[in-house]
Parts: sequence; C-alpha cells; structure tokens
Amino acid sequence: MEIILIFIISFIIDLIVGDPKYFLHPIRIIGYFSNFLTNLLNKKRKKLILFILGVVIYLIIVMVFLFFYIGLNWLIKNIYVKYFIDIFLIYSMLSLKDLILHSKRVRNQLELGNIIDARKNLSMMVGRDTKTLNESKISSGVIESLAENFTDGIISPMFYCYLGIFVSLGLNLSINLGVIFIIIFKITSTLDSMIGYKNEKYIYFGKFSARMDDIFNFIPARLAIIPLSIATFILRLNLIRGLKVFLSDRKKHSSPNSGCTESFYAGTLDIKFGGVIKYKYGIFNKPILNSLGNNPCRFNIKQAENLSLLGGVLFIIPAIISFFIFSYLQLI
Repeated sequence: MEIILIFIISFIIDLIVGDPKYFLHPIRIIGYFSNFLTNLLNKKRKKLILFILGVVIYLIIVMVFLFFYIGLNWLIKNIYVKYFIDIFLIYSMLSLKDLILHSKRVRNQLELGNIIDARKNLSMMVGRDTKTLNESKISSGVIESLAENFTDGIISPMFYCYLGIFVSLGLNLSINLGVIFIIIFKITSTLDSMIGYKNEKYIYFGKFSARMDDIFNFIPARLAIIPLSIATFILRLNLIRGLKVFLSDRKKHSSPNSGCTESFYAGTLDIKFGGVIKYKYGIFNKPILNSLGNNPCRFNIKQAENLSLLGGVLFIIPAIISFFIFSYLQLI
C-alpha cells in the first residue's frame, strides 16, 4: 500500500514544484553517460557493428542505473529513507508541470507580440528549426510537442510505474518495481531523444533505442486517449472530432505512437498539423493530420495546455482509488 502512496506523492510534487534544472538531475546523468558512450563508440564502422554497439550502450546504461538503485536499496536499512529515495526518483521521471511551463513561456511571448523570444523558447521544446517560423507555425510546434510528450513525458512513465507497483504488490516484493520500471522507460526515452534519429550519424547506432522507445510507448500512446477523451468532454472541446481524426489519421504519422495523441489533439482542437518542416538535419514533408482543420493559433496553445494538464491529473485517479481499496482491505 505504501508504494502506491509514494507514487501519488511523487505526482503531486511534480504538479506543484515542477522539474527544476540542476547538474545531478537523474535525467541529466543519463544524458551525460549517453554522450560519453556515444562519443566513445559511435565511430565510422560497418552498419552491423554500429547497430550492435547501439544495443551495448543501451544495456550498459540500463544495468548501471539498476545496479545503483538495487544496491542503494540493499544498503539502506531505514524504511523512510528508502521511501524518500523512491519519491525523489519517481518525481524526477515525471514532467507534467515542466511541459506546461515550457508551453506557457512560448504562449506568453506570442501574446506580448514578441515572436523572436517565442521562437527561442520553442527551440527548447522541439528539434525543428524555429528561426523563421510565424505565429501559426510556432503554435503548431508547441501543440505538437504537448501532444507527443503527453505520452512520452506523462502517460508512459506513469503507466510503467503503475505496472511495477502492482507487480511488486502481487508478488509481495520488498523492492519497488515501480521505480525500476520507470527508470528503464526514461532511459529508453532519453536515449531515443539523443541518438534515435534517422540521419547518417545515428541511423544504425540509435536504431535499437528508437525501436525500444516505440515498443515501450505502444500501449500508453493508445491508453492516453482515455484520459484525453474524458478531459475533452469536461473542457467542452470537440470529442467526436478528436476520436474521428484519431481513427482516420493516426497511421499517417511516421511514428506509430506520436500519431495517436497528435491526431487526437488536432481533431479535438479543430486544427491541422504537418506540412513542410525544417529540422537541423534536413527538411521533411510531414503528412497533414486533420486536413480540414484551421491553422493553429496561440489560443489553441492554451486549450492544449488545459487538455494535457487535466488528462494527466485524471490518469492519477486509478492510483488514488487503488490506495483506498488496499487501505480498506487491510482494515477488514
């Protein structure tokens, strides 16, 4: 029962405090380690060798972090210190408030008419080249990022924490598998964001991490439509249109997972995504999602923020219900 409460507390802390940046943040440590190994191993080699080395870097980072957590859990005897570490790690792997804050920074600059600073703030959220984007394209970039990261930064880590917690409870384990599962997911997600590109430098070296990210996000990306649908209904957005575009357009997207939430956001907000987008590593013509929709504007950013925030909060409700059920069962 306590590990469910740990999860709920971690979520509440993220919702209130956000994700402050500091040198030894767990995600940053994963990034430092990944950069070190990538610079060491990603040289000009045969395709198969690069792919194998990509598998090796993934396994090394996962094993190092798991050994560290399991070792720490074994060494520390005080149960409350263990609880604190679990709360800290789970909280560090969630990014709901941070995602909303990044979006607000861009929206605030657009509302002030400061398009240059809006572009700069957007560049911290997306990989596309933002230097020449107008308000509509900036708004599109923000909302697409909110939609994609609703799965990757909110639903998926929560889903795997849920899964680990209930495996631990079911098997009556002393260790919190929720922490282990969420760590593995965030390592996968971080590696995908760093080396999972389809360019000459990473196409083979990052392929394994990219495919693992696709696998890990497959179920959560589809599960995300449930809290989003409830949130859409509460916010009085266009639920029917959101579901229709989700069903018709999600497979147009190059990602098997991002297309789920992006198509739903496009439909429920009655806007369109896609078209020609310039990245640092090339220009891509993305398929249009919700082709009959309007061009996005800053007003739609606010709607997308509300949708993401409420959808994330709704996804914690099963944990709260489970906590009270387990509490009741312990009393009878």
